[in-house]
Amino acid sequence: MKKGTQHTPETRKKMRQALLGRHHSPKTREKMSGEKNHNFGKPLSPETKEKLRQANLGKQHTSETRKKMSQDRLGEKNSNFGKPRSPEAIEKNRQAQLGEKNHNWQGGISFEPYPTTWTEDLREAIRKRDNCTCQLCGKKQEELSEKRQKKLAIHHIDYDKKNLDPKNLISLCHSCHSKMNHNREMWTNFFQGRKREV
Repeated sequence: MKKGTQHTPETRKKMRQALLGRHHSPKTREKMSGEKNHNFGKPLSPETKEKLRQANLGKQHTSETRKKMSQDRLGEKNSNFGKPRSPEAIEKNRQAQLGEKNHNWQGGISFEPYPTTWTEDLREAIRKRDNCTCQLCGKKQEELSEKRQKKLAIHHIDYDKKNLDPKNLISLCHSCHSKMNHNREMWTNFFQGRKREV
């Protein structure tokens, strides 16, 4: 075939069918990998990356492939297993998760101040009302680790810091409280559906 010419779609289809189900031998795969590959170390051009992205749009792995990929990322099979991350990599990852880049970003509401009536006395009253027990997992305050947490957190069911109605406040251990950052509407409905004694 002359340089610069292309196979017709029919020819490409025949060639593809002829190669289906065939696999390279381990020896051939070794020749194609790493520094032996003629493309080793060469970055892909933006055009090539976009072509690859477009070619893979809408494609999904089978459940078997997803399971295999998941297993390949675990433990010693993971290429990064046992390798500590550099401080630069840690900082780069941290920067990628800050502010609006974070998937949990809620428009900056965490920076809003609490009202002056949000006091330790109020929080302690809610803990006592809830028998010093996490209202999700049932863990008692005295079971909490001394290193991490000494008291239950007080959560605003409707996520409004200004709403200090005791019916809107609930005691949670920090592990359960951290779950409240995901699927807020579901958690609001979950706790509002439970009757609270004040």
